[in-house]
Amino acid sequence: MIQAAFPRLPVRGRHFLFIAAALFLTSAQAETVWQKDNDFVRIVKADGTQASSSLPKLSSDAVRSALMAVQVSGDDGTGPLLTADQLDIVAAPIARALAEASPGQDVTFSVHGRSSFLDYLGPPRATAGRIFYDGDSLGLIVGMVKATFLSSTFAVDTDRIRTGSRMTAQETEHHIVPGGAVSLAITGRTDWARISPAAWNGTLGLPMAQAPAPASVAAPTPPPPAPVAAQPASPAMLAAPVPQDPNQIEQRFAALKRLLDSHMISQEEYDHAKADLLKAMSNLPAH
Repeated sequence: MIQAAFPRLPVRGRHFLFIAAALFLTSAQAETVWQKDNDFVRIVKADGTQASSSLPKLSSDAVRSALMAVQVSGDDGTGPLLTADQLDIVAAPIARALAEASPGQDVTFSVHGRSSFLDYLGPPRATAGRIFYDGDSLGLIVGMVKATFLSSTFAVDTDRIRTGSRMTAQETEHHIVPGGAVSLAITGRTDWARISPAAWNGTLGLPMAQAPAPASVAAPTPPPPAPVAAQPASPAMLAAPVPQDPNQIEQRFAALKRLLDSHMISQEEYDHAKADLLKAMSNLPAH
């Protein structure tokens, strides 16, 4: 049709029109569910075969838990694909888009990141990808991670935001780290993950339940210390002659009381020794 409408255009011009028409048709098939500045969530035609799904519609909390489980590694280390702030922005619109999408449609998203003060001064950076139901799991293809989308030094070009594709692996500096509820959908494709229901507990879109903290087991109450059996007093103490000096007698009284309180002598032994001391005191000469 384009060639018939412009029969005199050179081949290069006709190719340009074909490409422009293809881009127009692709954009016309996209339905924007949510957009703010350069951030967006859209429903688009699936690029490639999409597996049928047995999953229920997921809540925003479930989508948040699923995306929170995805870790990526890069030159800057390993960390979550999306920060808590980014999930606050896109989790609910992604859940709504997944609920509205028909078979044969995917959901694409892009969300900016502000991980340091320098990000506010430099060009905008975005993390973008494609998410869809994949059998009993969620499929996620990562298109870009904390990457700029500039056509020149200062010009922002949103057409450079890459949301990933089933057809071609994305060349990014970050790679999905499999583990836990996250596995690679295709061997060698580190941009494509399958997120199992274990990430959100698999119960009708409810967020992953936090395991209840184990009940604290009270330490057994130690038995009360057994009373110290009265120990026989030192034979030297009880057999020592009763002193005749009043000061020494008082010291002997104090020593005997300590022995009784420490269960070193019995009450009977104490009383007997006390009687001897009292008798000795009564026999002291009057001053």
